[in-house]
Amino acid sequence: MHSTSAVTRIKAITVLSYLCRIRLEPILPLLPIIEKQIYSEHWELKGQLLILASNVLMQFNIEDEQAANAGDSKSGSDGQGLSKEAVAEATAILFNIIYTIFTMDCPKATTKIGLIYLAKIIDNYQDFTQKYLEVLLAAPENIRSAILELEPLPGTEEEVYVSGANTEKYRTYGAPQEWNSLLISIALKETILDLQLENLEWSHIEIFDACVKTGFKENELDNWLHILNKMKNHFLISLCYRDYSLTTIRILKRFFFHE
Repeated sequence: MHSTSAVTRIKAITVLSYLCRIRLEPILPLLPIIEKQIYSEHWELKGQLLILASNVLMQFNIEDEQAANAGDSKSGSDGQGLSKEAVAEATAILFNIIYTIFTMDCPKATTKIGLIYLAKIIDNYQDFTQKYLEVLLAAPENIRSAILELEPLPGTEEEVYVSGANTEKYRTYGAPQEWNSLLISIALKETILDLQLENLEWSHIEIFDACVKTGFKENELDNWLHILNKMKNHFLISLCYRDYSLTTIRILKRFFFHE
């Protein structure tokens, strides 16, 4: 992590990303050192930092669930010998890494990595939803369309984002399979209403379409009906635009043909 070579630091973070899914305890003391990497200009180093942050945050929640299922009665522990204070301190560092790197003007390849690999933390860290949506809406159309894809062409599931002898392969699709579609849709609805938009833009329609493709959970139907009620006029206006109409029809069918 102290090497002058960005490639060496990238490989070190890649290794830690794998190791944290086995055991967190040795990783957490390294976070202050890792945090110092956030100002690097290297797109892949930034991307690997986002992947590491995502993996550690998810591991915290996996450990909590396992402890709860096992009936762990230890107070102040996550079941892996980590105090709640240590977890809280680590979480603060990890989100500082995420919020510093994952911005609307970060490198395009880093944006794509963040949109794919950070999608899974939304369910457990709901306050992150708005930030995620901001970056998603600001992303170039080709990147947004790629990460919203649910069925990529065979052989394109993982690719090198930028050509290079030492560059890793990264997932290219499937953010909606990882995120909480309801939370994304609620945040999108609120953004549209706060901006007092009369017409939906293509990015809005594309994201709504990706959200409803994953289906509606039984316990969330009232929330989805509320979204439809608030957005129905916007959807109907979108039917008047040739380029938007087919996708809008697909969204409305998801609602109107639900059992």
